[in-house]
Amino acid sequence: MNRLDRLSQCLTAFAAFAGFVFVALSAYVSHQTELSDMAQRSIDNALLMHIVHVFVILIVSLSHFASRATLTVFVQLFAGLGILLFSGTIYAKYLFNILIWSKFTMFGGLSLLISWLLLIIYIIRTIPNQRDSM
Repeated sequence: MNRLDRLSQCLTAFAAFAGFVFVALSAYVSHQTELSDMAQRSIDNALLMHIVHVFVILIVSLSHFASRATLTVFVQLFAGLGILLFSGTIYAKYLFNILIWSKFTMFGGLSLLISWLLLIIYIIRTIPNQRDSM
């Protein structure tokens, strides 16, 4: 097994753990009564981005092992980094009152965008060329 395969496996394990954290935080947040409306909306958005990108990592993981494409590992990597920096900083700010990390939220959003752009590039590259099929 090469390094990219191992990295992809680690990112898949990260996604499974992130899924666990998603469920735990969703349960925790649903019982919070003292959150402001803005905090609740921000956390709900962070949870949505969190779970969507967990699924992106898991689905792309299946694609990586089918195609062994380096690009798929980078999709997983940026999606994982985005979960940590985007959703994680919002959780830290509103649930644990840790404000210092909130400066990294925008980098998390950028990481999520990069993961989608890389996924688009991967898909375009895997579309068979019209001339190849003739």
